[in-house]
Amino acid sequence: MEFLAVGIGLYALSRLIGEASSGDVVDDTPVYPDNPVVPLAPTEPAYKIEEVYSNGGRTLYCLYQLEGGMYTAPDSGLVINETNYVKVGHIIGDPLGTNFQTESGSGGYSFNLDGNEYTNVSIYTLESGKAYIDSKENPEDDPTSPQKPDEPSSPPTPPTPEYKPPPVLGGMNAGVMRRGGIY
Repeated sequence: MEFLAVGIGLYALSRLIGEASSGDVVDDTPVYPDNPVVPLAPTEPAYKIEEVYSNGGRTLYCLYQLEGGMYTAPDSGLVINETNYVKVGHIIGDPLGTNFQTESGSGGYSFNLDGNEYTNVSIYTLESGKAYIDSKENPEDDPTSPQKPDEPSSPPTPPTPEYKPPPVLGGMNAGVMRRGGIY
């Protein structure tokens, strides 16, 4: 029985070799699945900020967005990281980076930073952001800034009395009369 199985196997093998050598073109490029790379979720956050300038309780940040992707190569299984951060623009916020200046209406830029959603955030260039912060250095100029507590004022000083010279008795000739014995 074993002899018969080996014979059948050799016959099948010879048929395959014969068909391949009959002049057919054989494509020897490797065959991949429909998707040659497997996309992966990026491990970096989608947005990040970097402090650029600060003055008077306001901070100018540079906003970056993650672009590109990560993939698994099908032949080697290596992870290919083609992500990088691209600068979106500059935003103005508080020193902690938790609240940013927004535009009214539907203008501005929306993003998610550290799990918080920010919408309609105003985008500046570096120069215009610095100029805006410097123009608002005095918090009283900006109605949206937190109010400073009023400084205690010193008590009013009482008015100084007007200086009046002491009265002179006898007038100008008083000394002459005395010498003369007349009072």
